[in-house]
Amino acid sequence: MSYYMINIKILLFESYCKKNQVDGLTIDAEIGGNPLKLTVASTPKTQMAGYQNFKSEPIQDEGILFIYDNDAPRSFWMKNVKFPLDVIFFDTDMNYIGHETMQSGDSIDDSELPKYTSKLPARFAVEVKAGWADKNISKDCKLSF
Repeated sequence: MSYYMINIKILLFESYCKKNQVDGLTIDAEIGGNPLKLTVASTPKTQMAGYQNFKSEPIQDEGILFIYDNDAPRSFWMKNVKFPLDVIFFDTDMNYIGHETMQSGDSIDDSELPKYTSKLPARFAVEVKAGWADKNISKDCKLSF
């Protein structure tokens, strides 16, 4: 009698496990050669939270890295965020797509909150202190981590 082992990958399960393993970790990253410390938001819960209810804005070279399963239009809002932020969008190949400066949404009713949307489908987004992108981004820069 022979026994055969079949190795079948269950991609959804693997992706789910990987998301949970990296969610909340702080990693070293670069955008266009500029170093950053980014906290990973890879699950729906942390992606929805972002900088909500933080008491102070991130320092100059820190932020949040949002990782999604695929390229798609991405939309952000600033519900319960007390300070402005830049959101920077990247595609699957980590090429820069564009960025927006998002204004504080702390005292704005949910129905009035503006949405900040990627101009092209994005797989990654980075939130950093407002003004960081204008100082450090060029149209051909890339994200790396």
